[in-house]
Amino acid sequence: MDWKDISTLLSRTAAFFDAHTQTRKVVADTLSQILNTPVSAGSLSVKGRIVNLKAHPLIKNELLLKQEVVLKSLKEKGVDVVKVC
Repeated sequence: MDWKDISTLLSRTAAFFDAHTQTRKVVADTLSQILNTPVSAGSLSVKGRIVNLKAHPLIKNELLLKQEVVLKSLKEKGVDVVKVC
């Protein structure tokens, strides 16, 4: 295997992780703005089109109440998410 092949593979992997990190940051910023509570990107996990938030139950309840607003805001920012829980 040539080093050029490895660098191509690594660049594809890096691009995937950069996009994933960017998505988590946009979601965290949006949630912080809508919920008026600081949300870090590290407290989010994204699997497919579902975002899970690791937070206090009160924050998660508020998120469920404002889920439509959150999803609409994320859609306007170009993030394709169907559920935030």
